Amino acid sequence: YKKNVELYDMHAEQIVEQPEGYINVVSNYVRMCHLFNEDETCTLLIEKMRSVSTKSLKARMAIFKVSYEIELDILIQQGRFSEGTRIVNALEHGLALYRGKIQPNVVMLFYFTIAYIHFGAGDYSKALQWINKILNDKLLHSSRPDFYSFSLILNLVIHFELGNTDLIRHAVKTVYRYLYTANRLHKSEECVLNFIRIKLPKIETTKKLITAFGQLKKELEEITADRYEKLSLEYLDLISWLKSKIEKRPFEDVVREKVRESFHPAPDN
Repeated sequence: YKKNVELYDMHAEQIVEQPEGYINVVSNYVRMCHLFNEDETCTLLIEKMRSVSTKSLKARMAIFKVSYEIELDILIQQGRFSEGTRIVNALEHGLALYRGKIQPNVVMLFYFTIAYIHFGAGDYSKALQWINKILNDKLLHSSRPDFYSFSLILNLVIHFELGNTDLIRHAVKTVYRYLYTANRLHKSEECVLNFIRIKLPKIETTKKLITAFGQLKKELEEITADRYEKLSLEYLDLISWLKSKIEKRPFEDVVREKVRESFHPAPDN
C-alpha cells in the first residue's frame, strides 16, 4: 500500500486524472496503519487525503468517510473525547452535504460515534440528541443491527447520567425484550440489563451504589475474558465507565489512563 501511494505522489498528474484510484490507495494504506496503531502515520495520511482537490463526488465522499472514520476511532481509542467534540461541526456539514448519498450503515456509524464522543466528554444532553437520531430512524436499525444494540445500551447509560430514573425502568424492559427476541443479547449486555432491571431499583444510598458498581465491574471483567464477549464492549467501554463511577473520576481520564497502562504495563511482582 505504501509503495502505491508513493508511486502516485511521484506522478502528481495521475492524482488529478485518477482521483478515485488515488483515494482508494490512500484509504487502504491508512486503514492498514490504523490496524497496527501507527497513529502518527494515520494523521499524515488523513491530511494528505483532505488536501486532494477533485470534482469527483465519489472521491470527495470517500475522503469524508474514511478520514473522519479513522480520525474519530483514534480519538476514542486514546480517550481524547473532548478533542473529538471539536470536529463534530465538520462532520455535521459533511453528513448534510452528502445526505441521501452515503449508505445508511455509514450514517449510523457516524451518529453512534458522535454520541459516544459527547458521552465521553461528559456532555450527556448532546450525546442523547445524537443517539436519538438512531433510535428514531427505523431505516438505520436494520442497516447495522450491532450498532443499534450498542445504541440501546448507551441510551440507558446516558439516561442514568442525566438522572432519568423513571424512564430507565420502563426502557430497560423494552431493550431486554428486543435484544432477546433478536438473538443479540450478549452475556455482557444481559449482565448490565439485569443490573438495571433488578438490582438498581433496590439501591437506596450512594455507598451501596458504588459497591454494586464494583460487583458489576468484576462480573463484566470475568465475562469479557471470553474474546467474543470482549468484542461486544469494544465500542462501548462499560468497564471503564463503571471504574469512573466507582472512583468518582471523569470517564475520559479513566480511558486515557487505561491507554497509558497498555503501553507501559505495571511490572510483575
